[in-house]
Amino acid sequence: YVDEVFLVSEESIKRAMKLIFETEHMVIEGSAAVSIAALLENKFPLTGNTVCVITGRNIDAALLKELL
Repeated sequence: YVDEVFLVSEESIKRAMKLIFETEHMVIEGSAAVSIAALLENKFPLTGNTVCVITGRNIDAALLKELL
């Protein structure tokens, strides 16, 4: 079951996509960046080990160009 649901802004998702590209040299789609966006917005406290699953690279070329 799901304990909690967090909503993040489109802008945070874009920032997360750009951050991952700049730091990890990975191109990821918006849905893959949602967990990172939640961290950027401080949606939940970081206690202990935290894992963000990043999967998916289906991104429109125009959006990629906008982010870079």
